Amino acid sequence: MDAQLIFAEALDITDTSSYVAINFTNVLDLGAIKDHKGDSIQHVVNAGGKTALNIIVENIALVGDGSTTVTFSLYDHTTVTPWSGGRKLMEFTITVSATNYPAGTQICSLPLPAMEMNRYLGVTSLVAAGDLTAGSVTAWIGPVTQQP
Repeated sequence: MDAQLIFAEALDITDTSSYVAINFTNVLDLGAIKDHKGDSIQHVVNAGGKTALNIIVENIALVGDGSTTVTFSLYDHTTVTPWSGGRKLMEFTITVSATNYPAGTQICSLPLPAMEMNRYLGVTSLVAAGDLTAGSVTAWIGPVTQQP
């Protein structure tokens, strides 16, 4: 589990035609998040609409062939393997060329759903078409951010 709300840091997500989902390094335990009274806030994490799934390209640019697609998914579950039988909370796909996602580029900052969630959150990436020959990402839960 990760105490800093980080799913992965500089995670290599390259894939050349195997098309297998990559489970990000850390699973977040929402049951461990407490409010100022010490009560768990797992039930509705984003009631105020200001908490987001943030993903950036870290250290190594994403390099695809122009038809390469990468799908990122956020899951919740009652077990520590949310991507295995868990509920898909959000999913989005990007198309990667050789130059459109250099290191430091923000991939997303999507507000989390304002709904009751299960205790554990996890993220996966899947190269669904083409080859992703290079690239690493960092993903975390935090305030909604904007690319400068």
